[in-house]
Amino acid sequence: DIADAAGIAKGTLYLYFKSKDDIYWAAMNRGLDGLHALTTAALERVDHPREQLRAFIETKVRFFDADRDFFSIYFAEFGNVSPSHVPAQKPFLPRYMEQLGPHVHTLQEAATAGLDRKAVLTGLGYSVMALTASVIARRLRGWSQRSLDEDVTAAVDLLWKGVAESSHA
Repeated sequence: DIADAAGIAKGTLYLYFKSKDDIYWAAMNRGLDGLHALTTAALERVDHPREQLRAFIETKVRFFDADRDFFSIYFAEFGNVSPSHVPAQKPFLPRYMEQLGPHVHTLQEAATAGLDRKAVLTGLGYSVMALTASVIARRLRGWSQRSLDEDVTAAVDLLWKGVAESSHA
């Protein structure tokens, strides 16, 4: 199907990819590249940690709202990653985990500035990722009747009010 869609012979396709799994993981990595570029650009446009949380969550929700098929693959595969089992999967887990870096750095800077509580930072990047995945899943399953902005605002408020010093909540 891919070769037909590209207008090339099946054999030509396999000059570039060794197997169907390689094609699949190349598509996964291309999607991750796009998502990473969008989230990085969104984070660079804002300075305040609360706005960075919002930029990250909103960018991911918009990305997956626009590409629902990729969402299904992305979250299904993350749960099935077994890097020692399938060589093509090895790069996937670190690429997923690299999304945590900006949150950890941002929130550490915010803690230094007195905006959030250092005590709650451990593991917070995972919480951001999990809550974002929850918002996306609810929206794509049709379980949310709210607008994208309302869903993102609710998630950001929940996270920020949990980490912010009381005077900055």
